[in-house]
Amino acid sequence: MSQGFKIQVLNRRENKKDIEKVYGDGAVKFSYGNPIGRLFGAVIASKMFSRLYGKSQDSVKSGRKVAPFIQNFHIPIDQYQKGSFQENPIETSYQSFNEFFIRKFKEGQRTFTSHEQEMGAFAEARYFAHESMTDELNVPVKGSMLRAVDLITDAELAKDFIGGPLMIARLCPVDYHRYHYPDDGKTLKAFTMAGGTEPSKLTEALTCVSKLIS
Repeated sequence: MSQGFKIQVLNRRENKKDIEKVYGDGAVKFSYGNPIGRLFGAVIASKMFSRLYGKSQDSVKSGRKVAPFIQNFHIPIDQYQKGSFQENPIETSYQSFNEFFIRKFKEGQRTFTSHEQEMGAFAEARYFAHESMTDELNVPVKGSMLRAVDLITDAELAKDFIGGPLMIARLCPVDYHRYHYPDDGKTLKAFTMAGGTEPSKLTEALTCVSKLIS
């Protein structure tokens, strides 16, 4: 939930509400809270802009942002593996910001729950959940409201999800950007979705969760 530009997140571990610290909050405020900024919203959210910005984060120069980023957002960097520059301290071991962005955990940093009634998180993120998914349910994805069933694009496959729970994982730049199966199982179906946004990971997560719960 948000109040103005403050995003409140329920911290379930400590049973309290935290105010999320947003990377690039100035740009976010301009894009969503400024009339002029809103005119450029479609451009900023476009795939072309995303690719250009992503490419810039592959540069060696972008690696200079990593150490300040770690300090500013209190990243527990000792939990992660070093980047390409193994001889450097971990804060300066990543050759680019993108290499830091896709950093890997050290072995044993995260464990799976042993309780049958619990499901581990498939991503480190902020979760938004609905108890039951319907044909009419709209969910926020990349600044747009989309029908949950349309994200699946397969009418027959969508029938399996109607009435079941829906979980959306929202990752931020501070998060570990890798997905994991939350339990034992197998992939029943995988497919690529066309469009301006790329919600395929959400679909994969939905598939995994639905099959596990059912």
